[in-house]
Amino acid sequence: MKSPHKYVLLLNPPPEDLYNLTGLLDQINCPFAVASSLNQELGWNREGCPYLIILGSSDRHWSQIQIQRFRQQAAARGYRDSMVILALTESHATSWPTQDENPGFDGFLVKPLSADILASLVESAWVRQLQPCIPVN
Repeated sequence: MKSPHKYVLLLNPPPEDLYNLTGLLDQINCPFAVASSLNQELGWNREGCPYLIILGSSDRHWSQIQIQRFRQQAAARGYRDSMVILALTESHATSWPTQDENPGFDGFLVKPLSADILASLVESAWVRQLQPCIPVN
């Protein structure tokens, strides 16, 4: 799907999660884009960037540098404090990072997902990006 001005980005989700997430996003009529790598998505169109990023990966290893690159790219477009970055995970995951180990994402999106949960999350992220950005020092 071509990236519109504002959209949800699914980054590197495993195939089964990609199928479920795209189906749910279609169900709630939410524009989205899918990228398999950070470098692929750093080519965001000049007019906007995602207001919600869902990080998916079977190894769940997202570095602080990768997350900072997202935030820097968003800041260049005026979205620094409004972008929500979540890590997709299983409810039975044995080891979630502690707050000290958090590479900079805003929280976890715990499977299984429903259309109602995803719609609420998308709506919250959308409202957050409508608020004025806090100036970057």
